[in-house]
Amino acid sequence: MTLEFNPLPPGSSAATSGSSSTASRTPPISLQTLGPLDPSLFARGSRQAEVISALAASAGGFRLLLRLAGDGNQPPGDLTLLSQQNIATGSRLQLEQVNVTSLLARLAPAAPLLTRLDPANFPAGTRVTLQITSQQALAEGKGFLLTATTSSPQAGSQLQLRSLHPVEPGTRLQAVVGQTGELKLTSVGERQRQLQLLEGLRDTLQRQAAPEQLLQRASQLLDNTSSRLPPSLNQALAQVLSQIPESSQLGTPQGLASALQRSGLFMEQGLQQLLSALKSAGNPVELARLLAAVSQLPVSAEQAAPPGADLKANLLNLLLTLQAQLPAAQTAAALQAGQHWPMASQQLRPGLFPIPARALQALGETGDLGSLLRLTAALLSRIQHHQFQSLGQTQSFADGSSQTVWQLDVPMREQQQFSHIQLRIQRDDPGAEKGKKRKQPQWEIRLQFHLEQLGPLQAVAHLQSGQVSAELWAEKLSTVQLIRAETEVLRERLQAQGLQIGTLTCRRGSPPEPVSSVQQHWIDEVT
Repeated sequence: MTLEFNPLPPGSSAATSGSSSTASRTPPISLQTLGPLDPSLFARGSRQAEVISALAASAGGFRLLLRLAGDGNQPPGDLTLLSQQNIATGSRLQLEQVNVTSLLARLAPAAPLLTRLDPANFPAGTRVTLQITSQQALAEGKGFLLTATTSSPQAGSQLQLRSLHPVEPGTRLQAVVGQTGELKLTSVGERQRQLQLLEGLRDTLQRQAAPEQLLQRASQLLDNTSSRLPPSLNQALAQVLSQIPESSQLGTPQGLASALQRSGLFMEQGLQQLLSALKSAGNPVELARLLAAVSQLPVSAEQAAPPGADLKANLLNLLLTLQAQLPAAQTAAALQAGQHWPMASQQLRPGLFPIPARALQALGETGDLGSLLRLTAALLSRIQHHQFQSLGQTQSFADGSSQTVWQLDVPMREQQQFSHIQLRIQRDDPGAEKGKKRKQPQWEIRLQFHLEQLGPLQAVAHLQSGQVSAELWAEKLSTVQLIRAETEVLRERLQAQGLQIGTLTCRRGSPPEPVSSVQQHWIDEVT
């Protein structure tokens, strides 16, 4: 959720918080310190300060917290003082030292009141720190009139703002300047959500690994009759492999839809549906028992999976089964070995696609359940990272438009070999304009896969109003030449599926990163 503060248009009537002439006629205010002042604080004479808070003192008067502005070699700092006169939060003061325990404060001349943002000083995308100094309710429930001072980029500038939401004076806010000069503020709950998502992205990226390692090992263990695995573990491995479709099945709409549904991206949504149904029937079931039950449901590659019965659910069941077979110390050691990928900190960012490949340490002996546990946890982390990327790039905007992203892996089997396709689907829904027909959504689909003969390939397709345009990107020059020679064949096959084809090109290299409107709102993209 975002809040929007819209600066009032020029000419709007608004009461200012004061003027330079008023400030000059105001008598100085005597302030008392709580102890002797550091002589260096006022070595250069007077200093400017801002009132951060003003609270009633128990012995009478007011307890003020001031933030001293930087002055020469003196950095900004906070100072607590006592005053017999209240001073409004956000007021700017000119301080002069009288002796080691007292100061005189004069209200600094008020900065000019801005009713709109100058694009030269506040270009779109600029981050602005605001402190609300006053609030006044507008008539007929039309919102609130706010006055705020800015700490950046023009410290001390005062804005007259109109908001649909009340904001208490003294509140400090972080904002981003929008394309039309509006200030977009992220709510506290949304900022906390972004921090949690960022932590999830960081944690899962350093633990993840691609699916081929685990799937190949699982297949080898099931084919090896001498492995002597416990029956429960054999069953858990078989259930994981049952979720992996043959490559030929992805060539049908039904098979592809089933593979997407079983990828693990939608496990929690499916479990929530089951839990809601069970609760409505008056029969709640513990999530752990429900998870174990759905992981054993039979799945057909040509049918949609039951809610919650997918690759992630089966991986969790395999993880629990492996943990039951290993001592606690060995389990902890195996999981610890799969952490701390040094490249993760360099790769981490919202909107990362495709997810980079990562090879874990040598798998060890066939019967090494610790390595199997590590690979299972790594694939779970990879699925979770895709889920965090999807959540972090999905958002609704104040103008009614929205962006939805689904990012996932689609593992597949070619006889005894395994590979995967990375898939990113973005849907942009424009906001409804009053009196106009709602525009159709725009779709962008990205594919990334690696074929042994052709090398790395990526495809970017756009769909709007029934027309598809696509770009293919290959790293090998020979692959680019081959695709260009077959472009018309590809066009004909797509048209045979009922699609209206626009441009269809092939280029060498990698496509530009996805354009995401949400990335500018992330609190931290690096640390």
